[in-house]
Amino acid sequence: MLLVPEKERVEFECTIREDDVFDVVFEFIQSTVADVDPDALTAEPKLTLDYNYKDDGPEITSMVVKFENFNKALGQSLREPFLLAATELHEPVTLLATVYKYPSVYKVEFQIMLGEPK
Repeated sequence: MLLVPEKERVEFECTIREDDVFDVVFEFIQSTVADVDPDALTAEPKLTLDYNYKDDGPEITSMVVKFENFNKALGQSLREPFLLAATELHEPVTLLATVYKYPSVYKVEFQIMLGEPK
């Protein structure tokens, strides 16, 4: 669980195995409508993912997970595991998360998983 101040981002290191280490960044984006009047928000929440690569090569050094319009105090959850990447052994690395939006902070409960979801 993480608490992230509004308009901030959080970065942490994730180790899958000794050779599979990468940074994960969580960013929170609200549409202009949400910034003006949260009660008038009609935009659906969505999750996007960007990668940063080592020396412009194929090795991923960090993943930027962008939670857009996750703005409910009671929380909004991913309905199924979200694919972040694959290990060197081609195993999927997935994310499950619930994001709560309070007046000046986001609360994120999350789990990063290795392998096929069952």
